[in-house]
Amino acid sequence: MEKLIFKNNIVNIVVGVLLTIFAVLAYFLGWIADFLSISVGIILIALSIKRFVVTFKSVRSRNATAVLMVEIILDLLFGTLLIITQKNPEVYIGLILFLRGLAYLIINYLINRPIKFLIYLMNIAFITVGCFFMFSNPLGITYLEFAALGCFAFIGIMYIIFGIIYLNAEKKNKQPVKVAVKPVTPPPAKPVLKPVEAPQPAVNDIVQPASEAKKEVPPQSKPAAVVPEKKAPNLNDLTVIELKGLAKEKNIYGYTKMVKSELIAAIRKTK
Repeated sequence: MEKLIFKNNIVNIVVGVLLTIFAVLAYFLGWIADFLSISVGIILIALSIKRFVVTFKSVRSRNATAVLMVEIILDLLFGTLLIITQKNPEVYIGLILFLRGLAYLIINYLINRPIKFLIYLMNIAFITVGCFFMFSNPLGITYLEFAALGCFAFIGIMYIIFGIIYLNAEKKNKQPVKVAVKPVTPPPAKPVLKPVEAPQPAVNDIVQPASEAKKEVPPQSKPAAVVPEKKAPNLNDLTVIELKGLAKEKNIYGYTKMVKSELIAAIRKTK
């Protein structure tokens, strides 16, 4: 069914509404009996051309293309005869349906394309219904009228449904998508390099003539600072702990067991 849908969804909805209205009016006003052959012939020719155009673009095999060309030629021939003669409509309709199912199965066999199970059953149904119309008795025209009304109503409703679905899908796709824009931080400004000025010579650095140049006075050396000598501490004023520290520095043996007088005597002997 999707191959028969027009690209313009408004056209799909309009065609669906017209077909549905026609089916309802034809049922209540009895138009289907008067214009059965013409209306069915026009619909079958239009559907055959539409399907041929869609299938021809996808077929790459020469043999499959040849089968498709034979089918469209025969469909146009039988549809034209149905409109002109307006006699035995069930035979022409049966032939077109039979060719539709048979050609589809042959083309898929030649191009070795996998067939979906439902599509396979639908084409088998085309062949079966086509044979039924071709070999049915004259009472088959009554069934044909109801079948034509049902097809008009079914196709019209399908066009309306597909048109509304695809139209809503287009509106959703056209809605602008909000994209979070991150604030762009400007790059850090490059420091402006100022031209380096050549250092100006100091006034004292200007070369003066030899006659005016002053004689440089050599710097006078400063007298060395006199470090006052440290006076030896009075041993009697020191404590025992301080005396033992001095004895330790002078490596006096047994200073730890000496008393103050002994420490003073031992330290004086080392001088």
